[in-house]
Amino acid sequence: MRKINSAYRVIKIFQMLYKKPHSMQEICTAFNSEKVEITCETVTKYFKTLRKFGCRIEKQSGRFTLKSVPFSLDLEEKDFKSLALLENILTSFGNGEFDNEYRGILDVIFSLADYNSAQEYEKYLEKTKNFDFFDNQNIEKIVKLVKYALGKQKARVLVGGEFAVISNVSFWHYDNKIFIHCFFEDEKIYKLFCLDNVKDILPLPSLCNVTCFAQTTVFELYGRLKKAYMLREDEKIIEICEDKIVVANNFDDKNALLRRLIKYGDKCRIISPKKDVDAFLKMLDKMAINLR
Repeated sequence: MRKINSAYRVIKIFQMLYKKPHSMQEICTAFNSEKVEITCETVTKYFKTLRKFGCRIEKQSGRFTLKSVPFSLDLEEKDFKSLALLENILTSFGNGEFDNEYRGILDVIFSLADYNSAQEYEKYLEKTKNFDFFDNQNIEKIVKLVKYALGKQKARVLVGGEFAVISNVSFWHYDNKIFIHCFFEDEKIYKLFCLDNVKDILPLPSLCNVTCFAQTTVFELYGRLKKAYMLREDEKIIEICEDKIVVANNFDDKNALLRRLIKYGDKCRIISPKKDVDAFLKMLDKMAINLR
C-alpha cells in the first residue's frame, strides 16, 4: 500500500459522492484499487470534514449521497420556468430515453443549487404541464415552410388578409410565440411577422436565390469599434478578444448590411458565410475601380 495525504482522500471521496451515491464498502474498494489503505472509520472522519465545510451527506438505502455542496447556483424564477418547460416539451414528444437523460442533467443542476431548488422546480413543472408550445396548426405551417425552403422554392403566404411572395425564411421565438423572418419579393425588404397571423401557405414554381434558410453573417470589429460599436436589433456579440469583438447578424437585408459594414473600412472584416465574404470583396473591388 502507498501513502497518500488526507487532502487527496477527502477530495476523492467528494468526487465519488458528487458523481453518484456510494456504499462504505464501495468507497474503501475504490481506494484499495489504487493501493491506498483506508478504513471505514477514516472515511467517516472525512465525512465529518466535508460536512464541516458545508457538504450535506446523507445515507439512503445503504449508500451515502451528496445532497448539497457549499457552493450553489443562484437559480431564478425564469430559470425554473425554462427548465420545467423544456421537460414538458420533451415529455410531449413521448421519448422516454430523452426524458431520463434530461432528468439526469437536472439532478446535476440541483446538486449545485440550494436545497429547496428541486421542490421549487416541481411547482413550475406542474404550472407548465399544459403549456401549448406547439399547436398542430403551427407545426403544419413550419413543416411547409421548411419543406419549401429546403427545395429552394418561394412561397405565397396569406398574412393580414393579403398574399405576399416570400423567400429566405428563418424562424424566431420570443415571448412564447414563433415569428417568421423572411424576404418579401415584391417589396424587396425583409420583414418579421407572427406565425399565428399566417392563414395559408402555397408553394410557387419559381426558385429562391438562396439554398436554404437565412444565414447568419459573422464579422469582426477592431480598434475603437470594439468598444464604440452599437449593436443593432437582434445582433449579438459571440466572442470578445483582446483586440476585437465578433458579431453575428442574420436580421438585416444582406446588401444593406454590407453597405453599412464597408463604412468601417479596415476596422471591419467579414468572416462568414463565404458568399457574404465574396460579395463584400466584390463591393470593395467595384469601389476601387470607381476611384481610379
